[in-house]
Amino acid sequence: MAHVILNLKLCGPIERKPDTAAFAAHVQMVDRTGATRFARTFRIERGDENTQVVEFDAPWGIYRLGVDAAQYGCSASTFVSLFPDTSRSVTVHLSAHPAVGTVPMLLDGKAPSSFFYVKPTFEIFDAATTACGKPIGTPLASDIRIDDESDAYYASLYPEPPIPPGVTPLLALRLQTPTHQYHYVRLPVPLTWGAWPSSLRLNVTQNMVEALATDPVGTLLCPRLWETSVS
Repeated sequence: MAHVILNLKLCGPIERKPDTAAFAAHVQMVDRTGATRFARTFRIERGDENTQVVEFDAPWGIYRLGVDAAQYGCSASTFVSLFPDTSRSVTVHLSAHPAVGTVPMLLDGKAPSSFFYVKPTFEIFDAATTACGKPIGTPLASDIRIDDESDAYYASLYPEPPIPPGVTPLLALRLQTPTHQYHYVRLPVPLTWGAWPSSLRLNVTQNMVEALATDPVGTLLCPRLWETSVS
């Protein structure tokens, strides 16, 4: 099982209610087959904050997480991946007019707490102008969002803005050095999007990060140690 800490950012109709008001939020997690793996209705007090929190345990896996505050016509949805025996914080924005969400590609993995001191982020490059051992090119426009936990990270790579026609994308992990320069590590993975999230896993160890210390900055590094697997 995984523990979920769900942060609900309130929508306007709920924000306008008194602090003592309460509302019902139905939380549902659906897997790739359409089966509901978790469903519960929480009674939540409006309070004096515009974000309220509920917590629950759910089976590990990849889900579409939906929240519905039907009384006020507000809802939200997102895709999440959960590891067994871990806690993950997820934030959703309730809205009276929720946008039709695009389906991301998910990339996640276990990582030591020290990993987050190097400020990990992901960038996409044109493979034609960025090669192993060569100076890094200019990153393509992208929408990549990362959630960090104490023992894992979760990245969502969205298909908008689209990869330019004729460009072969190359994904790299960017890590900051103590001198505020950057190491770039190539991740040899295909970038694919569809009706359900494709999912890859890259577990990071302390040794993997420390091994980069003497490598050149501003250059595309291609160590064999950094390999992904389908999750």
